[in-house]
Amino acid sequence: MATQSVVAIPGERLSPSQVRTFLECQAKWAFKYQEGLPEPARASLTLGKAVHAALESNFRQKIESGIDLPVGEVTEFFRGTFEALRPTTEFTDEEDPAGLADSGAAALALYHEQVSPSIRPALVEQRLEREIGGVPVTGVIDLVDCEGLIVDFKTAAKKPSNGVSPDHAFQLATYAALSGQTNARCRVDTLVKTKTPQVIQQEHVVNDSEIRYAGIVYGRVRQSIGDAVFIPNRNSFLCSRKNCAFWRECEREFGGHVRE
Repeated sequence: MATQSVVAIPGERLSPSQVRTFLECQAKWAFKYQEGLPEPARASLTLGKAVHAALESNFRQKIESGIDLPVGEVTEFFRGTFEALRPTTEFTDEEDPAGLADSGAAALALYHEQVSPSIRPALVEQRLEREIGGVPVTGVIDLVDCEGLIVDFKTAAKKPSNGVSPDHAFQLATYAALSGQTNARCRVDTLVKTKTPQVIQQEHVVNDSEIRYAGIVYGRVRQSIGDAVFIPNRNSFLCSRKNCAFWRECEREFGGHVRE
């Protein structure tokens, strides 16, 4: 007897990125996750994926070897990944792919020389699933070190503000809940690809109140998805033809005008 494949129901299992998208714009969530419309990668996403892949390649082998790869090998891995993703990436007229790759490689090299030697990885790109607030949630933790510290890698075009942002705090609370940690020690390592690259490290301890907040948000988002009422957020600064791949569908379904 043939085994029947199980079809995933949109919104049945959530993730931090799904919640971020839903809170940013419910209509965007529906276009992306419910209707499954393709979303071309933006330059920032491609750059972030290439940096993550390079860091993963180093720290995975470091679990066994105990030493970091040469910086040239790590940056070359980054450039190779960036080039592989480049054909499926949408660059704006103001974005120079070669220049972006150079700035990303410089920030990665700085991180690899200044921070990587101090990291003793135990888990890398660890996918976890668990119920949070009664909702099945899945997430991928970038790295957990031998002392249990959760490390999340970010790339940014400018230096982040002081303190972990609410969006990052929610993500870290999700990771803490998925890993079953209380008072989880976390750190956000941001590779800033400015003209002079920087590495900004922000430490954060997830408390019970933040995990409770995450559970409530996941529950309310799941409930809202079940109600199948998806409203476009035209007031968001991210709502534009430049930032949203679904602006044509949004105008066609809801009318009005999405700004340039």
